[in-house]
Amino acid sequence: MSEYQDLKKKLFSLFSNKIECRLENISLVSELLNYPDKDFKSIHIAGTNGKGSVAIKIAKALTLSGFKTALYTSPHISSYRERISINGRLISKKDVLFFLDQIFKLQKKLNIYLSFFEITTLLAFLYFSKKKVDFAVIETGLGGRLDATNIITPILSIITSIGLDHTNILGNSLDEIANEKAYIIKPNIPAVIGPKANLKPIIKRAKKCTSQLFIAKKQPSFYDFQNTEIAKKAIDILSEKYQIKEAVLKKALNLRPKARFEIKKNLGPRLVIFDVAHNMDGFKELKKAIKLFFPKDSIRVILGFSKQKDSLSSVKILKTFVSFIHVVEANHFKALSKFEVEKDLKYINFSNYQIEDSIKKAVDNAKQLAVNNNEILLVTGSFYILDEIQKHLKISKKEY
Repeated sequence: MSEYQDLKKKLFSLFSNKIECRLENISLVSELLNYPDKDFKSIHIAGTNGKGSVAIKIAKALTLSGFKTALYTSPHISSYRERISINGRLISKKDVLFFLDQIFKLQKKLNIYLSFFEITTLLAFLYFSKKKVDFAVIETGLGGRLDATNIITPILSIITSIGLDHTNILGNSLDEIANEKAYIIKPNIPAVIGPKANLKPIIKRAKKCTSQLFIAKKQPSFYDFQNTEIAKKAIDILSEKYQIKEAVLKKALNLRPKARFEIKKNLGPRLVIFDVAHNMDGFKELKKAIKLFFPKDSIRVILGFSKQKDSLSSVKILKTFVSFIHVVEANHFKALSKFEVEKDLKYINFSNYQIEDSIKKAVDNAKQLAVNNNEILLVTGSFYILDEIQKHLKISKKEY
């Protein structure tokens, strides 16, 4: 095994269900590394849904305007290096190795705990500093107040939406979750929020910080229209100080990340749609998109969930617009058992499903049946099933 793979294995051993929500350790390490996050202008984005889409649109607009622009997002689908990029190019294995080694040695010297996400965040900030980027668009991992990324002081904060997700960590109500995410708003720094983030705790935080607050106009139907509106509002604010080219906006705003209503042809079925809805609000928006673009089509689904997700609420929504569900379980420790999903399907009296032995068999079965019945095939639920499915469909290559 290579040195790169050894360090990756060490890092991924920390990628567990244990979640350390605090900033003391990462702040200490950042200080000893001379605050790499202060070497570039950052845009900080939080939200239950939409933050990845908004991030990629803003980053592309800055890149196409001639700025050296970094992007930090999570989770990844095929390659760990997808999380960290500059002007659309992924961080190299050589740079991952160099900075991981540096962080692990410092961690050992200090004898402190750093989580998978804290180490990855430090890696990103060190890399962006070394490469002397102009801007870094930074997506939170979880929440906001105690998220590892919240050691930064951005030039703009964005909260895309608030929904019920990660309730075991962030709180059981929208207000509790909004309060956690509101803490990415910093004193005297402007903030943009989506209409689904227009909640009292966020308004209160903005007032306390004397931060100018901008609320993106509500957009009907397809959820990407709303993400586009939030990104456009953010770019308008950035344009007041930085020269962003008007001519590039359409191309940038039309971008979507992988597996966000991503439509593929020539895979057997008439269409295959990849969408990592993964929570109740995500499935509501997915339903709207299906009804908008494919109102008369029969939808066959390959479905798998992660643990700690509200699978019951999600399958209740799926029941209202799909014809058949192939239930799978990813080969990942965070995957929810397919038999737990089966319990939910039985509870809602949905009988048009099949528990699949493997993802490979699920893909082969679902593809053939979708072709036979002239159906659209939808792959949804969890990030963790996508990589396995896309590799079987020969869409993505093995890349770590």
